[in-house]
Amino acid sequence: KIKLLELITKNVFIPAINCTELDEDIKESVKDTQKRLASKATSKEVYDFFYDALTARRGKQVYSTLKEARLLSFEDITDEFLNIYWQRGPV
Repeated sequence: KIKLLELITKNVFIPAINCTELDEDIKESVKDTQKRLASKATSKEVYDFFYDALTARRGKQVYSTLKEARLLSFEDITDEFLNIYWQRGPV
């Protein structure tokens, strides 16, 4: 679980929160997501949340806004995420 959260934090959360181009409501969504993920007890819970975030209406809005700001989103780190989740090496 820790490696998954480190990956997401380093590549998605920190750049988004520090980005001066993003509106505060998007930053609040990112911070809320970070808090919710931190409360997950297992890698499976992180995975399930991650999967739901890819298909949720708000997740799609945040994704679009991050892309406009040239930032990474969950979709951009899916391969790395799954490699860690399934404990595989890099492809």
